Amino acid sequence: MQIHSTRSKLMLLLVTTGYLLFSFVIIEYLHSNYLRNAEADNYQRLSGRLSLLRAKIEALVNSEVFLSDSLSTLITFAPKSTLAQWEQVAMQLKNKGPHILNIGVAPNDVLSFIYPLEGNERAMGLDFRDNPAQWDSVQQARVMQKIFIQGPFKLIQGNKAIIGRMPIFSDPPFNHQYWGHCSVVINIESLLLDAGIKDIDSNLERLSEVLMAKAPMATFSMVKISFSISH
Repeated sequence: MQIHSTRSKLMLLLVTTGYLLFSFVIIEYLHSNYLRNAEADNYQRLSGRLSLLRAKIEALVNSEVFLSDSLSTLITFAPKSTLAQWEQVAMQLKNKGPHILNIGVAPNDVLSFIYPLEGNERAMGLDFRDNPAQWDSVQQARVMQKIFIQGPFKLIQGNKAIIGRMPIFSDPPFNHQYWGHCSVVINIESLLLDAGIKDIDSNLERLSEVLMAKAPMATFSMVKISFSISH
């Protein structure tokens, strides 16, 4: 009788232990599944926000750069235009482009005109061949015969900016005779603010690591922008 009672207690203990282990496994599975779903939801939500942010940034950059391309078009079709005429056009373009810091013209890739000149005197006379950080984008624009945007750069003036290069050829549409290039310097801080980056929550940096691991080519183009634009 005592042996039977002991066996009954042992069986009850085993059943209880098994039930507890089974419950623990189920709870851990449900918890892990919840965390995976939560992470996937966060990823999808942030990915969508970043895609929208990227589209806003690219639209703003394109708008500012295409404005400035008007000056390179003027030089292309009116090669005898004067510095005074360049200044008039550049002044109007800068007034229309809230993020434009300055617009420059570099015949033979030597910076000979910049608007506004005040505060940018140090950059005048710059031979881009002597500035490896910027020479690559000048070459890219010339070879591709397209607007080329790259950045952010630290400029001679000390600012950080995105720079658009617009190659100028004196024999369009053949584009065999390279004249030089026009450049537009865009304030990256004000542009990102205008794009709405201030609305991204404080967890952006941590969550971006997840996005970068899953989609490194489609996430933070705003941090290092390098793309071409067809005419």
